[in-house]
Amino acid sequence: PISNIVPTTMFVLLSLYTCFALSLSTSITLPNGSPIVGKQDGAVLTYLGIPYAEQPTGPNRWKHVGLAGPWNYTHDGTKAGPGCPQVCTLPPHNCPNSMAEACLVANVFVPADATATAALPVGAFIHGGHFTQGSIDTVLYSAVPWLTAHPSMVIVTFQYRMGALGFLSSASLDGTFGFTDQQVALQWIQANVGVFGGDPSKVTLFGESAGASSIGAHLIAPNSAGLFRAAIMESNPWTLPFKTASANEGISEDFAKGIGCDVSDMACLQAADINKIVTASNDAEKHFDVIHPLRAFMPWTPVVGGAAIPQQPRDAMIAGAGANVPIMVGHVSNETVLFIYEAFSEPLSTVKYDAFLAD
Repeated sequence: PISNIVPTTMFVLLSLYTCFALSLSTSITLPNGSPIVGKQDGAVLTYLGIPYAEQPTGPNRWKHVGLAGPWNYTHDGTKAGPGCPQVCTLPPHNCPNSMAEACLVANVFVPADATATAALPVGAFIHGGHFTQGSIDTVLYSAVPWLTAHPSMVIVTFQYRMGALGFLSSASLDGTFGFTDQQVALQWIQANVGVFGGDPSKVTLFGESAGASSIGAHLIAPNSAGLFRAAIMESNPWTLPFKTASANEGISEDFAKGIGCDVSDMACLQAADINKIVTASNDAEKHFDVIHPLRAFMPWTPVVGGAAIPQQPRDAMIAGAGANVPIMVGHVSNETVLFIYEAFSEPLSTVKYDAFLAD
């Protein structure tokens, strides 16, 4: 009878409306009103090159930045953003296709069948590259293959300042700019991942090499508390400590001389040509510490001993300090072998190899 058809039809229509109303699309509006248009890549929605922070250009160079404000245009999330300035010597498909100082961007990957209320777990990835190189604009760091096979989470990757731009220190520069960029990215995830179907209370940090080292610091950094619930550290070089301000003086001074500035002259530093900065940052990496030769593998690091990172992450973890969250740690059988190979022009005997690593 017609009396049964009408309620049934209304139920079906309402169910379809609810489904479509909750489903994500390639068009997203952030909570602050900023619109983004992404694209669908098979079974995954991608939103690329999203500015998560104030960009570190002009007067913001060597300054700590905050969250990006709203924009009055539609961000084109179909194209990757530029990588941060660097001299990239990583293997193929690990280097950025373009570079710019305005590089503090994030990529968000979401299963195409996710809904706005899915409250999916979130993976926040920090890339490696011994704090001097690397980018999320690479095939290696695309989350599309993983989410195609495992469509059960939202993945966010992001970039941070590296080399001298991220870790230069002096009496007035604390050398943690790249690290606090990461904290701003995690704050951005907390504020925005919900509109992508993610649950901000279910964020797991994961990263490799310098990214894993960064996670070690986030585990003990006061301003990182509450920004994640678990951590996965892959190939974390625990034996390579972060530099203190005094240990960072040599490389910082060498860099400043390379661009014709005094390390304490902010006006000169901020006026320097970006190409000269990149070259000088790379050249300064040759600053060799005979007392601590292992620092050659991580010449630029976040500086410890200040408000951002109060102490060495390894020491804090051994002492039982740090975030009370689940942690997974992984490694490979030949850690650092590529870097050791690059550091020496002739084959190393086992005796010399062991002596070098005994620092």
